[in-house]
Amino acid sequence: MKGAFTLLEALVIIVVTSVLVSIAIASYGDPDELYLARDQIIRHIRYTQHLAVMDDKFDPNDPFWERKKWRIIFGSSMYPEYAGGIEYGWTYTIFADLDNKGNHSPTTGEIAVDPYTKRLLTGGYGVGSKLKSSDPKAIPEMALWHWRIEKFEHSSACNQSIAFDEIGRPYTLSTDSDSLRLITQTCKYTLIHQNKEAASICIEPETGYTHECD
Repeated sequence: MKGAFTLLEALVIIVVTSVLVSIAIASYGDPDELYLARDQIIRHIRYTQHLAVMDDKFDPNDPFWERKKWRIIFGSSMYPEYAGGIEYGWTYTIFADLDNKGNHSPTTGEIAVDPYTKRLLTGGYGVGSKLKSSDPKAIPEMALWHWRIEKFEHSSACNQSIAFDEIGRPYTLSTDSDSLRLITQTCKYTLIHQNKEAASICIEPETGYTHECD
């Protein structure tokens, strides 16, 4: 019958199409990666707020007690392997600054523990001898390059760190980077995938409600 495909031809077309789709995904990433990363971060910000409400750090005998608030911080960390000559990428960590140094750089004992996996809630932090994303104690999905996120941006209402108080209100670092200030406008974080698509997360003042946004 003219014009019809044989079974062999149909199989060849299916195989070729599958290969092309695989190459496209390898080159540009899973189209859902950006939104999976966004949703994961939203869950982790909400969990940080939960920790703050359940574990009030107030101490009337400690003038620097506010530094101990539970927070989520975004920063750079070393790739487990160099990628195209780039050594660092975006990652994030949930922790409380228990040593009161005010430098807002977590140590292993300050990082929250995932209640299910018992691993540290970090994708790696710092450089050099600090914890890397490849460390078995870390969670590799919290390293944003796992989702092929190339850029992380924030609005002027906040910066790379968000903390919460005992009633769930959001704070960000003051300009002196040594204290916290209450957020009074919507804080917006934007993730940019390697395919140049973007997705944003908003944290509302007063309530700390965290959600996806434009």
